[in-house]
Amino acid sequence: MILLLLDAARSDRLSCYGYARATTPEIDRLAAGGVVFERHYAQGTGTRESVPALLYSRYFSVPIFPNDPQVPYSRPDDLFRRPDDEQISLPKAFEQAGFLTAAISAHLWTGRETPFAAEFEQMHDLTVGQQDRLYPYPRADEVIDFTIDWLRDHRGSDFFLYVHLMDTHYPHYFEEEAQDFFGATSYDAVRFRESGGPIVPATQLTVDDRRYVDALYDGSLRYTDRHLGRLFEFLRDEGTLDSTVFAITSDHGEHLLDGPGGVPLDNATVFSHGGPWLEPVARIPLILHSPTNLSPGTYSGLSEGVDVAPTLLRLAQVPTPTGKSFDGIDLTAAIAGQAAAKEQALFRGGNIRSETHKALFSASDGALLAPRRPAPRKLKGRLYDLAKDPLEQNDLMGTPTASVRDLLDRYRKVMTAPFRRARDARTEEPPQAAFAISARHSRTETRLPRIQGTTVPAGWSRLNAEPHSALVAQATDQPLAVHFPIPDGRYHFRLGLLGTVEVEVGDRRQQLNGRGMADFGDVEVSDATFRTTIHPRADQPARLLFFGFVPAGVVEDPAADEERLRRLEALGYVQ
Repeated sequence: MILLLLDAARSDRLSCYGYARATTPEIDRLAAGGVVFERHYAQGTGTRESVPALLYSRYFSVPIFPNDPQVPYSRPDDLFRRPDDEQISLPKAFEQAGFLTAAISAHLWTGRETPFAAEFEQMHDLTVGQQDRLYPYPRADEVIDFTIDWLRDHRGSDFFLYVHLMDTHYPHYFEEEAQDFFGATSYDAVRFRESGGPIVPATQLTVDDRRYVDALYDGSLRYTDRHLGRLFEFLRDEGTLDSTVFAITSDHGEHLLDGPGGVPLDNATVFSHGGPWLEPVARIPLILHSPTNLSPGTYSGLSEGVDVAPTLLRLAQVPTPTGKSFDGIDLTAAIAGQAAAKEQALFRGGNIRSETHKALFSASDGALLAPRRPAPRKLKGRLYDLAKDPLEQNDLMGTPTASVRDLLDRYRKVMTAPFRRARDARTEEPPQAAFAISARHSRTETRLPRIQGTTVPAGWSRLNAEPHSALVAQATDQPLAVHFPIPDGRYHFRLGLLGTVEVEVGDRRQQLNGRGMADFGDVEVSDATFRTTIHPRADQPARLLFFGFVPAGVVEDPAADEERLRRLEALGYVQ
């Protein structure tokens, strides 16, 4: 069995999903003999949410990415979470059934010492020793070469192979495939960086600018597809294509300067992914190819990332291990029309999509799933009537409607048990890898005004605009006490900072300055709480972006870390 994950692949850009351009002729050929899931959704809008949900079939997954002291990835409370007793990963379930399990990855976050890698018997991290200075990841040609060699070496084995390709992820360069789609070998892309993103986020696009953006992404997809064709051809030549179960999916989509619902706009601001669970980033491909188990066709019902693990195990005739469970369902019966899908709805933490509506609640799951149901009329967030407004342009939250009550009740019915199971699985042990906490998740002794970044008042305030959430000190010398929970232990502490401040931790006070990550040194955390006091300069604004920690015993490699930072910046993870 082979699971191919195309990072940041939107389903509406694959030609087998009806896209006008022939972006994926090789995938189309495979899909013609398999099942295409027309309405498949990721459990997140970024890798850090969706891949754990897929791997463990859990709505509330323990964070396993990105293991870096300068990429904020979690709320502090997540650091105290552990896998619940019923949890098992897809590769571990295959391993217990006697399959060899392996991962071949071009993603920077799946390295050999990560929780992700620990789920596989073999972890092949192709980012190690990469020489390409243009792309921050190994390209599809290298990944598929390695995959073909691996398959040659394991002929006759029962295996589960996970392959993570990155070419549909930012950056996107104007190379051969993109030029073919654009219809010219050059373009004066004055509004764009060489790597494809807009220089100014609120870019005013011309018709040719829109053609350029589309050609960049479509070209990356076509390049990936061409090399996947080599993999499929190898297996055809080996005579094993039809006996190999294939799953092709993604972890999230890509905005590509589209507006709500994927409609091209001339002044949209988001090129990459993340943010609310809207169609361009939530809806992803899922294609299953297993001629001995599945009749070719399409599945028009709703499906989601947590359903992949139980479905693949059923296709391989592997039972769920005793004492373990999945939040998703086996889709094979629904495909065959023998069973209805659960609830006819999809779920993500705080979000629900039914056949007719989508609600993106802004309240925490602790509030949404409390024993006493919150009053639907008081809930905030976004609500879309997808039957009348499939492009998600008209937010109905706050208007009198029975839909909020219905969606909330359905959300509570399905998500309460998984939430409580995840909440009750706790640990006090310090993390085994580096981590960072965004300033937006820090706590202060005083209530700070929230701003969106247009006008910053004097004093301290909390900038609440992604991706640059920060604590902002403007023309003030008033110190600010900051705290948040992290497990007890010794850590090397760094501060993501723009400007100059003095940082006080315990009995130590030190001036830090920079435009990135400033090093404070070792700190000791007790009572499960990190505390610091920040002293700004009255004559200089400062922004605190994140708090980075490397647990004692985690060995750092300065040269490797510098190269890692370069790649993180190229991928858009570090500003």
